[in-house]
Amino acid sequence: MGSEMFIRDRYYTGSVQPILDSKGCTGCHATSGPAGGLALDSFESVHSGIVHGSVLDRVGREPGEPGFMPQGGTKLSQDQLDILQGFSGMECP
Repeated sequence: MGSEMFIRDRYYTGSVQPILDSKGCTGCHATSGPAGGLALDSFESVHSGIVHGSVLDRVGREPGEPGFMPQGGTKLSQDQLDILQGFSGMECP
């Protein structure tokens, strides 16, 4: 179990978090006053938003479509979308 947690945490900090930071997601979706009630600044909140929320749907939309995220930004690359999709399969304690 310890190695699974290590792998999961490394994947988040090394792959997922940099995407969210570089796309500006955490600027609007921080724990202090998160837009739409969705925080994306911790492992648990990101995992919940991806698994139980609409994060993958919203970032997978085309620019100009209603609900597209990141709002005012550019579409995530397929590699970035794949990373977020991979994160959705990881267990969260």
